[in-house]
Amino acid sequence: MLQGLLYLKKNGLHEAQLHVLTNNKSALSLYESVGFAISKEEQRYRIHL
Repeated sequence: MLQGLLYLKKNGLHEAQLHVLTNNKSALSLYESVGFAISKEEQRYRIHL
């Protein structure tokens, strides 16, 4: 993951975003360990028909 982020930075990207479920604790831990921070949480609504 770090190599990918370095590649993006080297090629002019200034920001990267991820979307992850808030109950996916292992993913949240991984992303935070490489410098990502929560910027906002989305709520989605659905109905099973």
